[in-house]
Amino acid sequence: MKNIVILASTLAVLGCSPTQPKTDPKADQDAVEKIRDTFTDAFNANDAAKVGSIYSENAVMMNNGQSTATGRAAITESNKMMFDQFKAKISLKPRSTKVSGDLAFDEGTYSMEMTPKSAGAKPITDEGRYLVVLQREAEGWKVIEDIGNVTKGAAPAPEAPKKTSAAKPPASKAKAKGK
Repeated sequence: MKNIVILASTLAVLGCSPTQPKTDPKADQDAVEKIRDTFTDAFNANDAAKVGSIYSENAVMMNNGQSTATGRAAITESNKMMFDQFKAKISLKPRSTKVSGDLAFDEGTYSMEMTPKSAGAKPITDEGRYLVVLQREAEGWKVIEDIGNVTKGAAPAPEAPKKTSAAKPPASKAKAKGK
């Protein structure tokens, strides 16, 4: 009898607990893809605040050659500093986007062109891979981890040609020849 009371109590408690919200996999997939589109549009508009708005308050961004930016404010500031120096354009090519419960990831490749704002400077281009992890939050999907790495960076500037001359050999060799 005691076991029946415990079982009945357990079932009653479980029956009264809040149910998990039902998710719509297609809607979640669409929402994650919309975040990617929002990022691309904001980045190409060089709008650091709008780029920052897709990140969670405690997000982390790790990109080649840059310090890790932790938190939405740091990520926004990092992008602002770049946009202050460059006119930037990015193109993303997703390879895989998956949603599982309240987490999702978007992975693919990118190409980016950054044109320095200084007069006469030439654009810098690179290509790379990205992996973004998103989490469902109260206000919707937000990026919590953003990792990018360059696979094909800008070609280094060519070295200035070394001066060559048909001048006489150094004095020590000339004296040796004259003996």
